[in-house]
Amino acid sequence: MNDKEIIQKNIVESIFFAFDKSGIRMGDACVYTSYLTKDLLKEKYNMDAELRAGSVKFIYPPVQYKWNPPYETHMWVLLNGEIIDIDAARLTERDEFQIGGKYHAHRNVQLDIVWEDIPYDGRVYTEVENGVDKIEPPIDAPDYKDLYQYACNYIDRN
Repeated sequence: MNDKEIIQKNIVESIFFAFDKSGIRMGDACVYTSYLTKDLLKEKYNMDAELRAGSVKFIYPPVQYKWNPPYETHMWVLLNGEIIDIDAARLTERDEFQIGGKYHAHRNVQLDIVWEDIPYDGRVYTEVENGVDKIEPPIDAPDYKDLYQYACNYIDRN
């Protein structure tokens, strides 16, 4: 594995571990996941990533999260031109994918993380100018601090 692959593996696995350990549904927490990604990249690898917010549209399943805060939005990270969206891998945890939800028919679709310039699966990210400023940062929330600590400990052990 090259350095980039090691960093990707450590960041992704640490975030999955942190959410699993905390019991928080990652699929409902794109803001937390994005802040974790940005903060871990800086803390553990001295890499400056940027937060982005707006909407995302998936080709399959035909799902879209529009810009309509605080009810609906999406957040991701941008690092050296690459979109990083770890939260999307657990999107089907959300209530709308469960029995009776509007996306129930797509509950078993496997969505992958994105860590690339152009998403391979055709999903489209549309940034809203100053969108991040319109979303409350979670960094002072106790559950965010727990997630961050779990993720840091995971990286430190590996």
